[in-house]
Amino acid sequence: MERADLAACAGITLSTNRYAAAPAFYRKHGFVDCGHVLFMAREL
Repeated sequence: MERADLAACAGITLSTNRYAAAPAFYRKHGFVDCGHVLFMAREL
């Protein structure tokens, strides 16, 4: 990831599998669960 212009950056949104070990890893490194973010998908 390239360095973002910090004055224009509000944050980072991370999408990952909630059933894998990844959520615990990211929480350990400062990411938090956001109730206001909705990610939707549909398998074809």
